[in-house]
Amino acid sequence: MSLQKFADRFSDRMLRDVPLADFTTWHVGGKADLLYQPHDLPELQEFLKEFYISNPNLPIHWFGLGSNVLIRDGGLRGLVILTHGGSNIGLNKYDIVTTSNYGKLICCEAGVPCAKLAKFLAKNNYPDGAFLAGIPGTMGGALAMNAGCYGSETWDHIIKVDVIDRLGNITELKARDFDVSYRTVNIKEPKEFWFVRGYLKFTQDDSISGNEAIRSLLQKRTSQQPIGQFSGGSVFRNPKDNFAGKLIEEAGLKGYSIGGAQISPKHANFIINDKTATAKDIEDLIKYIQNVIEKRFGIKLEPEVRILGESMGEPK
Repeated sequence: MSLQKFADRFSDRMLRDVPLADFTTWHVGGKADLLYQPHDLPELQEFLKEFYISNPNLPIHWFGLGSNVLIRDGGLRGLVILTHGGSNIGLNKYDIVTTSNYGKLICCEAGVPCAKLAKFLAKNNYPDGAFLAGIPGTMGGALAMNAGCYGSETWDHIIKVDVIDRLGNITELKARDFDVSYRTVNIKEPKEFWFVRGYLKFTQDDSISGNEAIRSLLQKRTSQQPIGQFSGGSVFRNPKDNFAGKLIEEAGLKGYSIGGAQISPKHANFIINDKTATAKDIEDLIKYIQNVIEKRFGIKLEPEVRILGESMGEPK
């Protein structure tokens, strides 16, 4: 099947030359060649199988809410699969399931916002899931990078996951199949796949208010982070025994700007877009911060955000 015929078949949810600024929390970046939003997981399996037949080597990228990613101004080649889509489209299912080996688990698909899952957990008396309310992304992203905040991380609770390959085949893997550390998840036997579902274990406790825990966490987050502004989340990983934001602040960089990109005056590990920034402004500011911190403290800050795509003017 030709790419054009394929695009025509899935035309209601597959688009060409889509501005990715509309799908990222920084609101910058060039166009994706193709963007596809599956109706549900079975349709995604069918889509990938047929897509692979005609396009076995085309790059595939996965987006949820578009946080923790910077798309360069020249755009992104290949196919973007958008897992988040609301209540009636996307990989949006989550529920409590009972298993013979692990008891009750929370089964959550990749497109579910972490904040939405946190509210569900609170409603069902799982207060230790409150930290998910502070993660500005979806379960797919949380699984891929071991997202966390305020002392808790996603993979602290993972029992098993379902992953999908280019042919649409789904495989169940256990937590022990992965090497997991701070903001890093690697499979022990390398292969190309993407997370589509996670099974998480939490402790049920009706003596603690999950909703109160969420309120407390969100109040703390609002007081410390630039909520409501265009940002990509935390920019840098925290170095061992230190904090990226603390180092940037000690270097006197809070409020420093390049173009429309500014180091947040509220939290130095956030870069905000004043609504005029380009992706190049943000990337240049990231590099500037790295250079200053390395010269000042001898520490090389590693980005937590993924930087993808081509710079403006690069040939497609």
